[in-house]
Amino acid sequence: MLMRLTLVLLLLVAAQGHAQQSPAFTYQGELLQNGVPANGLFDMQFNLLDGDDPATALVIATDAVADVDVENGRFTAQVDFGAVFTDAPAWIELEVREAGTGPFTALSPPQPLTSAPFAAYALDGNEGPQGPPGPAGPPGPAGPQGLPGPAGPEGPQGPQGEPGPVGPEGPVGPEGPAGAFQAPPATLAIFGTGPITHFTGDGWVLEALNAGTLQLRVTESGFYTFAFTHPVSCSATSPISGQADLRQVYSFPFSPGETLSATFCDTGSTMLVQVERSGEIGYFRCWRRASNSNGCQRILPE
Repeated sequence: MLMRLTLVLLLLVAAQGHAQQSPAFTYQGELLQNGVPANGLFDMQFNLLDGDDPATALVIATDAVADVDVENGRFTAQVDFGAVFTDAPAWIELEVREAGTGPFTALSPPQPLTSAPFAAYALDGNEGPQGPPGPAGPPGPAGPQGLPGPAGPEGPQGPQGEPGPVGPEGPVGPEGPAGAFQAPPATLAIFGTGPITHFTGDGWVLEALNAGTLQLRVTESGFYTFAFTHPVSCSATSPISGQADLRQVYSFPFSPGETLSATFCDTGSTMLVQVERSGEIGYFRCWRRASNSNGCQRILPE
């Protein structure tokens, strides 16, 4: 147990009236344990040393005080060596231990005894003038924090902030299902030789040559894709320009005036037509209703 004593003040306790003064006096000090202010009960033994040098001075009186209450390092003890004081230099040596446990530990260095205890030799006489006030003691520890005060009223609403930047464009949604095919109420009648125009696009014309034949006619140079698709029921008849496949695709450069044609397999049949040029795509459903009429309807937007 490492302890250090800091002496704060020595006071003489005077007897009442003009009788001889008591040799007892009050000893106040500060006790540190392991470098921090001690707390708890401690036994203290006060030794009175007589001599000029505390290292060689002899113990002439001892007073043991048990259960001294130490709080935040501060303590006060009543010490009484008896009527042993002389005008020779004197020292007080303090030994300390935790109350009721272990040996005493001597604190060093011994403290020189002030002149206050020698007032015990003053018998009768006039009371002297009051001495000057001592220096201010160190500030005490801070008290606990008080309770928080009540919440203040809600302040007014602040102005609206500037609008944030426009966010990025979201992804394109999935393509919806194709609508059901509905033929227009009337078809184009074909008598004799066409052509009769069904639709006009960017650099092309979809037209009927006669009741059984459709034609793509190019009006501007470019790369074109022209596809014809027949239903499976037409498999017994050559559906597209003498080919046996149910789907025929033409995809290469064309010049103005060049044409591609497709033939219905029989009366009442239908045919899907796709025309594409420079990213523009047209989808059409075409049909042959009778020997003298056919028609086309756009089924998807370009």
